[in-house]
Amino acid sequence: MLRAGSAALVVGGILALSACGGTEIGTQNNCTTSADCAGGDQDNDQGTTSGTSAGSPSFSGSASSSSSESSPSPAGESPLPGYGIKADRDAISLPKPDTYEPGKLDIDKIRTSRGGKDDAELVYESTWGNLQADSDAVIGKSSQSRPSVEECIQHAERGAIGELEASDLRPGDALCIVSADENVAWMRFVGRGSGSLPPLQFELTVWQRA
Repeated sequence: MLRAGSAALVVGGILALSACGGTEIGTQNNCTTSADCAGGDQDNDQGTTSGTSAGSPSFSGSASSSSSESSPSPAGESPLPGYGIKADRDAISLPKPDTYEPGKLDIDKIRTSRGGKDDAELVYESTWGNLQADSDAVIGKSSQSRPSVEECIQHAERGAIGELEASDLRPGDALCIVSADENVAWMRFVGRGSGSLPPLQFELTVWQRA
């Protein structure tokens, strides 16, 4: 299982993007007497810290969040050593599947395809129109706001799903994927085309190992 912590990434066995921030608010008093100043010092010591967490997945089930969440990283950077952003909120379309030729997403090569023998982490199969994990990848439900790479790994592990009906996806629903090569992707559903088993549009962020 792949685990992310504040200091290191631990990998063992087979592999199975909500940020928050606080603002410290204090007060400053003007005083003229020693008693007033003493009271003002006491008030200043009673600052407050506030923060909010990003929303949880909107479709059925939820992914657990890290108990120690981190602030968003600048675009192109990753707080987890060894990872860098290779795709930054890119628009992708998962192809409509044909008989015996599913639509595929390969996050290691950051490309989509239909059919063929190429490896893929996400497969859009043609029988029931389900989204499935493939090639030893792990896929889990994530938050609508892009998490950090550490949080995305945790979402993939803790909110892991075997498959998901594509027809159940609603705009804003998101998934996290961890590939067998330990690359990580967060993808948020944007919309779908027309017809039976239509192509699916996502916003994609990929973090890859250096």
